[in-house]
Amino acid sequence: MRNRILSNVMAVSALMAVSLSSCVKKDIFQMPHPDKGAVVLTADWSEAPSETDVPQAWAFCINGGQVYQSAHPSQCYPELLSPGKYTLLAYNEPQGMTLNGTTAVVNTASDGLLVAQPEYLYSATRELEVVKDDTLRVTVPMKRLLSPVSMKVTLDGGNADNVADIEASLSGVSGSVELATGKIGESPQTVRLDVEPAETLSRAGAGKVLELKCRIVGVCLGYSQTLTVTIRNKDGNVSSVTSDVTEELEKVNTDKEPVDLEGSVSVSQDGRFSGTIDHWEVVSVGDVEAK
Repeated sequence: MRNRILSNVMAVSALMAVSLSSCVKKDIFQMPHPDKGAVVLTADWSEAPSETDVPQAWAFCINGGQVYQSAHPSQCYPELLSPGKYTLLAYNEPQGMTLNGTTAVVNTASDGLLVAQPEYLYSATRELEVVKDDTLRVTVPMKRLLSPVSMKVTLDGGNADNVADIEASLSGVSGSVELATGKIGESPQTVRLDVEPAETLSRAGAGKVLELKCRIVGVCLGYSQTLTVTIRNKDGNVSSVTSDVTEELEKVNTDKEPVDLEGSVSVSQDGRFSGTIDHWEVVSVGDVEAK
């Protein structure tokens, strides 16, 4: 009997030993490959002038590798990464601009001038440090690389109603920008401005008011920025008005803030528009929502 009890005790002890051995703590991993880490990116579009200027899609790559597209504000990087430091580049691909590697180039129209208002371009770089078996969550502030410029021009005088057509251009601007650094191209180009009837005018004006609009990546230093307005009257007469706006645009390379100017040109005694716009009123730089 004693031997039977002893045998039962030994059997129970052996079973408990097996059970306890099965409860030994195992490592719990967060990743399917615990030697690597994940990255989740969230694009911050705070610099967009309005909600309608937030891109529908954006692109990103790490260390200059495969470029991935996303239509969502947040996106998990499709690959798990080995622990270490990486460089992220994020950007969008706007209408009116073409990407050549990491350089964004403003498109040209059939007349060889830059298009007036491409969609807004944004980009951002960020240094990442990935650790194994963990998720790195990164918010990426997207920097706006285009500055909206609005110039309201009043055509003073009774001949304003005889205007049939108006064209405008701005010279001395850059046509390209590097996505990673924000450095603009150094070759001066000319942009064709959109000409529209102005909706509002901050100061009193009695003539025909026009708004000349464009979006530029910057101006070329060492070159003048000259506005040229060509006015064609109904009788076929063509007048040209010029204005040096170099001083008014001197900050667009650094802050990319909206520039809103107002000026006027008077009709001459013979009923023609001529001369220059010498005194611009800076209505706002950075405080307006320029469309």
